[in-house]
Amino acid sequence: MESAIRIVMALGLADELAALFQLQVASSIAQMERAQLAERKRAPSKNTHVKKYD
Repeated sequence: MESAIRIVMALGLADELAALFQLQVASSIAQMERAQLAERKRAPSKNTHVKKYD
């Protein structure tokens, strides 16, 4: 990713990609609530029944 950004900057095309890096502000409380509910949660381990030996 860093290499791609350096190439874009070297070619003078950074202004064309500036919109990709702008902070998107939630415009309503409902949007913020949906974003909070959509946060990823960690899945439980598949090997829950495996005994660990000392």
